[in-house]
Amino acid sequence: FDHDATTRHDMRSASKSVISLLVGIAIDHKLIASADEPVVKFFPDYAAVKSPGWDQVTLRHLLTMSSGVQWDENRDWNDPKNDEPHLGSEADPIRYILSKPIAKPPDAVWTYNGGGTDLLGNILERVSGKPLEAFAREVLFQPLGVADFEWRNYPKNGKIAPAVGLRIRPRDAAKIGQLML
Repeated sequence: FDHDATTRHDMRSASKSVISLLVGIAIDHKLIASADEPVVKFFPDYAAVKSPGWDQVTLRHLLTMSSGVQWDENRDWNDPKNDEPHLGSEADPIRYILSKPIAKPPDAVWTYNGGGTDLLGNILERVSGKPLEAFAREVLFQPLGVADFEWRNYPKNGKIAPAVGLRIRPRDAAKIGQLML
């Protein structure tokens, strides 16, 4: 597979960092009050399915992967106990994530968790009233002069893939890096 300056690259987990930037922008734009907002505030439609303990989980916990959610991405992709594939195969991945038990108090342990990033992407859609790709275009990519990008959906369930779906050209990724510097 050839890659060059015009090829959109699969950013995989670097997508998570862009979601973090977008959450910061949403806070700056007053769409979200702060990173200390409880996650469940944004999901009243899932109140009946959330596991006990979710009321203490904040956006900051999702951003720092310290939510305490029982989550495991350290298994073989085909292992049914690997949580990551469920994000793309469940008909309702938000329900899947919020129904996961809280195994540890928030801030007690770091656990790599793409599900938390998917929740953040969904929150961005909810507070902006726009698809994630449109919000990202408006508040981050257009101001940086990034025109050729794509935020893919999971192929099986068609849901947006905030944690892994960004495709962007190398020079445009460098613009994001320069912004951070």
